[in-house]
Amino acid sequence: MNNSMAPDQSESAPNPLLQAMRRHPLVAYFFIAYAFSWIVSIPFILSEWSLLPGNYQVAFVIKGFGPFAAAFFMSWVLEGKEGVKRMRKHIRQWKASWLWYLFVLVGIPLLLIAGILVQPGATANFLGLKPLLAVTYLFTYIAVFFGGGPLGEEPGWRGFALPRLQEKYGPLLGTLILGVLWTCWHLPDFLTSARGAGRGQVGQHFCTTSRSSCCW
Repeated sequence: MNNSMAPDQSESAPNPLLQAMRRHPLVAYFFIAYAFSWIVSIPFILSEWSLLPGNYQVAFVIKGFGPFAAAFFMSWVLEGKEGVKRMRKHIRQWKASWLWYLFVLVGIPLLLIAGILVQPGATANFLGLKPLLAVTYLFTYIAVFFGGGPLGEEPGWRGFALPRLQEKYGPLLGTLILGVLWTCWHLPDFLTSARGAGRGQVGQHFCTTSRSSCCW
């Protein structure tokens, strides 16, 4: 990736901060992604700990777009409008073999179910599948895709960060580094019932009142 100053930025006076971000695009990207998501998560965490009145579920959804926002901004920093256009083009790319669509719609959910089944005691709490699932599945899947993480995260993790990490450290090490940084990005979630933790018995209460969701 060419990190040179974009044509539409070349005539302006050099900005020391932008220059530093162009020299260290990965550091800047992860800093923005973490800062955006962690700051936005604060109201939701405080509400989960009964320190802030109100419902801030929307903050939990918005924080998932931190990687997307960081990738969007860094694409502009590195390449200007052309970088933003390229990112949009990659996101809008939908032409693929029907086998890939089948894998996304069926294969991935089956892998998730398999991961749950290997956990001790998982099947004991399973409440079964409701007939309505056949009707709502596709709509729910689309809603989760747009609001539950993939759209907000993957353009950043795999669209922006992974190619640069692999170019710098190689395919295996670059992927492992991203895995560690991706995991650490989720750390605030473990302060809430979203990850079954939270303050005291919040996680236990969450699974008691929403068992069907926990055991999906």
